[in-house]
Amino acid sequence: MRMKKIYLWMMAVAMGMPAQAQVTLDKPVVKPATNITSSRFTANWEQLEGAEHYGLYVYVKQTVTEEGDYVIMDENFSGITEGSIIEPAGGDEDLVFLDEKRFSDYWGWWAYAMPTWIGGMIDGLIYSPYMDLRADGGKYKLIITTYNNDSDEIRVESNGDDGKVTKIYKAVVGDGSTGSSTNTVEFDNGCKGLFFSIINQTAELGTPDYLDRVQVVQHLKPGDAIYTQVYANEDLDAENDWGFAITSDVVSDLYYAYGETELYYDLQAVAYDWSAPRGSIPYTPVYSEFSDMVKVDLNTKTSVVTGIDGVRSQTVPASTGRSIYTLDGQRVNHVGKGVHIIRENGQTRKVFTK
Repeated sequence: MRMKKIYLWMMAVAMGMPAQAQVTLDKPVVKPATNITSSRFTANWEQLEGAEHYGLYVYVKQTVTEEGDYVIMDENFSGITEGSIIEPAGGDEDLVFLDEKRFSDYWGWWAYAMPTWIGGMIDGLIYSPYMDLRADGGKYKLIITTYNNDSDEIRVESNGDDGKVTKIYKAVVGDGSTGSSTNTVEFDNGCKGLFFSIINQTAELGTPDYLDRVQVVQHLKPGDAIYTQVYANEDLDAENDWGFAITSDVVSDLYYAYGETELYYDLQAVAYDWSAPRGSIPYTPVYSEFSDMVKVDLNTKTSVVTGIDGVRSQTVPASTGRSIYTLDGQRVNHVGKGVHIIRENGQTRKVFTK
């Protein structure tokens, strides 16, 4: 379960005015990783009083060395290779986690409302991964490409610390036809843990309403760090069935790290305030602030708490060399046929060669 997104979706159908939560949580204290191998490690933290669950988040990090506009994420669902306009695939699951099916190029995408898909595109209510968009005062923009009918209305919601901001635009294909449309939507509520959702709210049954590509762009300065989430576990109970505190978790699914060996993790705790019901939901979840970061080096088998939880990094800038990976995470020397992930100069892009 992706706890924040699931809860906010539940809130969309809840009735009544929310009460003010009274429960508070301290900032979790993380510890260095242990049992480090080339493909897994154990994340550790201290028991936090009042916590009922934890969310553990793992990232790769890139440090910006030159000021400019950076593509933080470029998702075009290249893992979807089945289905066609005439005969879409899917449609039999209410909720689909795209990373579990290896449909997405980044960890954390999911689709709701009986989604269907065709090669490189998906429909339904689409949710993004969690992102750290605190740089540039929280300003960022989405470049969205959809395949739909002319004048379809696309609703985009940016969910930040202070609630969500909703923007709606009309997709322009021209001549009342069906085809591809690319639009830019700007927001200024970027924060750590932000996510956004996209849906064609005027789509008609039996007509195409697919999301094809999403680029997240932000203006960054030297020293700003880009943390790209590659894994998360939000189903961590604070105690086991015998009442003993749970203070560690094994991280082994690193597919979306694409071969990177320098990883980071942090932790967020959650409690449930039953004295503050929200409409039909009998409780209010209370989230702690995020912990400090822990650096894990899979090569040297070492780990350290960095203490960095802000946008600006004081560590040595990451290498700006060029690295090439296949979609299954294997590092290669050259781009061959098919889809490859390229990390270069602090940015990640995907290329397809026939």
